[in-house]
Amino acid sequence: MGADAFPARTLAAWRALDPHTPVLNEYGPTEASVGNCVYRIEGTPPAEMVPIGRPIPNTSMYVLDQAGDPVSVGVAGELYIGGACVVRGYAGREQLTRQRFLPNPFAGATHAVMYRTGDLGRWLPSGQLDFLGRIDDQVKIRGYRVEPAEIEAALVRHPSISAAVVTADGPDRTRLTLTGYYVAARALNPSDVREHLSALVPDYLIPAQLMQIDAVPLNANGKVDRPALPTPARPATPAQPNASPNATAAAANAPRPSADPDAMAVVLAWHRVYGTIPHAGTRVREPSAPAGRLLRLAGVLHQDTALGLDALLAAVAGSDTFVHLCAAVAAARAGSG
Repeated sequence: MGADAFPARTLAAWRALDPHTPVLNEYGPTEASVGNCVYRIEGTPPAEMVPIGRPIPNTSMYVLDQAGDPVSVGVAGELYIGGACVVRGYAGREQLTRQRFLPNPFAGATHAVMYRTGDLGRWLPSGQLDFLGRIDDQVKIRGYRVEPAEIEAALVRHPSISAAVVTADGPDRTRLTLTGYYVAARALNPSDVREHLSALVPDYLIPAQLMQIDAVPLNANGKVDRPALPTPARPATPAQPNASPNATAAAANAPRPSADPDAMAVVLAWHRVYGTIPHAGTRVREPSAPAGRLLRLAGVLHQDTALGLDALLAAVAGSDTFVHLCAAVAAARAGSG
């Protein structure tokens, strides 16, 4: 297998037909002589996507951030390839060659170059590389760069979810919302899935809508047929980016403070963190509530209101009920002016 992401569900289908033939997952673009990383599949893959493995001899693989610095294990970055496999460039296309074939600061050899692939990947704790797709597939949600594959990987970590797809849709690229589709062995409430995701990914990576489907639709090439996915219901009224339709509708019928923009922000932030709509007497600080949730609530309010994080942390920590929190956020707004 090579040249694309290799879903574990595809491997399972192959294994059902032929459980004994060795299967290798290989990664490498033409600009680096096609084969650069190899993963020999033994047993069940560790995640939804089969890793691309380790670099072959005389090849170096790098995962770098936008500044060209190596990223930590588990952090997504752009894949670069160095070594004897890298070709000299594109014939007759000097500008594109300069953009893609860069000096290699990590190699000891003079004039060494590395190829910028335009692919996303990350190092796994095992020392294997994980392929996450093309950078062109990245979207921005609330100002953050989002890789849908990262959310899909988090979804399938749920013990009942066997496959997942995440899409980003909206009227334009500045107003996108995430929708997560998942296949589960039993009926699985979206609130349970949201709870699962909240323990694994930041709030902005949690899809505004989650939908259980019977199976992931595939095209003739075995890739996800995204146009065939069911269209989620969209709210009739404008919503904050990545806010769920239920949160938007319920906010309109929330207690009196929701007429205030800051109180509306509290309602929507609460829904994204807890998956419920607060009422006037909803308690903010319960003895059994994990402290991480309160920190996340303050962080979401900070993103959505542009108020100071310290002031919002104090507002959350000092509020007993939803109404008190709305008043504290309004006071923080007044104090910031």
